[in-house]
Amino acid sequence: MRRIGTFGTGPRDRGGVAGLVRGVLPRQALIAVLATGGIWLLAERLGEVDVTAISTSLGQTRWSQWAGALFLTLASFRAVGRYDALVQAEMGLPVQARAARRAGAAAIAAAQVLGFGLVSGALVRWRLLPGTGLASASRITLAVALSFLAAWAVLLVLALALVPAAGLPAGLATTARAALVGLALAFWVLRRRLMPALPFAARLLVLAAADTLAAAAALWLLLPDTVAVSLAAFYPVYLLALGAALLTGLPGGVGAFEAVILAALPAVGDAATGTQTGALLGAILAFRLVYYALPAIWAGVVMWRGPRGARQAGPAAGRHARRLLARSHRAEAGLARQDGYEVLGGRDGRSGWVVARAGATLAALGDPLGDAREARMRPALLSTLSRRARSAGLAPCLYKVGPRTALIARRAGWAVLPVAEDLWLDPGRWHEGGHGQARLRRKLRRAEAAGLAIMRHGPGAPLPLDGMATVAADWAGRHGGERGLSMGRFDPGLLARQQVFTASAGGRIVAFATFHASHGEWTLDLMRQAADCPDGAMQALVASAIGAARAAGLPRLSLAAVPVAPAGRGAVPALLRRLARGSAGLRQFKTAFGPRHRTLYLAAPGRLALLRAAVELAWAIHHPRPLHFGPPQFRPPHFRPPHFRPPHFRPLSGARAIRRDGGQDEIESRPPSWHIGRQDAPHPAPAAAAVAERHSDERPPFPPA
Repeated sequence: MRRIGTFGTGPRDRGGVAGLVRGVLPRQALIAVLATGGIWLLAERLGEVDVTAISTSLGQTRWSQWAGALFLTLASFRAVGRYDALVQAEMGLPVQARAARRAGAAAIAAAQVLGFGLVSGALVRWRLLPGTGLASASRITLAVALSFLAAWAVLLVLALALVPAAGLPAGLATTARAALVGLALAFWVLRRRLMPALPFAARLLVLAAADTLAAAAALWLLLPDTVAVSLAAFYPVYLLALGAALLTGLPGGVGAFEAVILAALPAVGDAATGTQTGALLGAILAFRLVYYALPAIWAGVVMWRGPRGARQAGPAAGRHARRLLARSHRAEAGLARQDGYEVLGGRDGRSGWVVARAGATLAALGDPLGDAREARMRPALLSTLSRRARSAGLAPCLYKVGPRTALIARRAGWAVLPVAEDLWLDPGRWHEGGHGQARLRRKLRRAEAAGLAIMRHGPGAPLPLDGMATVAADWAGRHGGERGLSMGRFDPGLLARQQVFTASAGGRIVAFATFHASHGEWTLDLMRQAADCPDGAMQALVASAIGAARAAGLPRLSLAAVPVAPAGRGAVPALLRRLARGSAGLRQFKTAFGPRHRTLYLAAPGRLALLRAAVELAWAIHHPRPLHFGPPQFRPPHFRPPHFRPPHFRPLSGARAIRRDGGQDEIESRPPSWHIGRQDAPHPAPAAAAVAERHSDERPPFPPA
């Protein structure tokens, strides 16, 4: 079975339908055989049923019971639709959340009555989601079914372990508690792999609980008064009956569902008599009318009317996105070339925003692109972001935006809070000769004494990927893995378009630094060094990059943002202060270069939305999903995945060779000074003055023995 994240859509998916159907039908046939046994067992009980008790039970059902059961049915199917939309969003399908909810609820309503859920559900989704092939619709159905079965199993274990169930053997509770301990141990062992998907799994579990609890309450509300059982005690019984019905695959799970209910509930009634059984069957029949027949009629109407606005406003097309990125002055917009990011285009076609999903939040990263840099254009783009988030069933937010964008968001009624500081400098005016940069000069001299050879690799130049991957893997192992979202990760497809500086000692790469590059600035992205890296290597890499940016005539080089600890009370400032505690060393490293400061902000439509965005952004940063190559429209020509596998690195199928062209700059450490630049056009290194200059306030370059 292929990964959910690589499902395709469109007509070309239909080529695999025959094979998929051949795989589904034999399994459904086996399930049907098992269901026949359940029907036979039910038939044995029906011989003792008083048929008049069934009609009497239906006639005695009060209108308030019918109304309550109908309301709970609507609540259950609302959760079902949201469940389907959440799965489709996780699969990355370009479908509006409203259309996905409609198709998902209709598919479940039809499958309940028609049976053979994998087939009937796929056909309904194929009908209601235009542009989605039958094979893709089948994969959506399979993904929804498997994820729901997993959620059902967890809910059943929790219910049996924590709630005394009515009429069930006591041994089930003991088994459920043992299973619960096993689940906890399995999660602890696999926590590194499971943590990135935990928010998604938690939302699925909540929606599955809302669905099943509402359905159980609908049936419980229709039970006869002679069955004295609480909703809490009835919930595990319903989950068992639901599981039996799902496994049979027959319409409504007929036979298995009734058999479980009848086996558990008569023991809590007056007596296990034919009258009692008939009353229970009358309640189940009423439940089937409300929860099965009415939704099936609605699903038939929806199928007859066909799709309604299923395609959502997707990201900017490849050519449009590349044009916006090429025109952007923001170098950090290059993140859009990495997996998990996209460019959201504005209505005017001249502006856009780099966006990424963090849980149930759609985050716009940094200030807008293109003409939206003008203040008059930003409110329209803010509205575009909000509409796109709502169509996808997500909540919008702005992350690390500048003061002007934050002011526009505040005027629109959004809550705004400082979250980081952008540290930047002018390469043409920067120098390291001040008294406040004594520590930096000492680091640079230590790097020179270590004999480091520093190489510059421009975009498209050959990269020593094997050596860099070794350093990246060593760094990730010592720091608990790489961070995500706005923080860079080791991606060869993105590295091929960046300015890369590597430091070697003894012919082996010991550190490297990468920079996003645009025509207006460079922005620091990755800083990776081996455990045995000589002291001062990273400072030397950044200083060399400043010199190269100066030679290129760039007016701005950003050392990227560092977190701030905002003042004030409340959950969001407290969370940001907690996250900023571990950034003191990073701030000390960057401030050693004497940069300027620019405040960056987090914004969301309301304080509760701000808290939710802060939590989900923090989770996405510290627990990123596995990284694949970037979007196809941003891959270098003839791109081919390398043979190594760095941390959280997984190649896509069908990729091509890396293009290797362009020049390569070299910086070697040759006492008494550094030399930087191309061999045919050398220019002085930024560290040269630091090597020649000595200040009286400096300590010796190395500590005493």
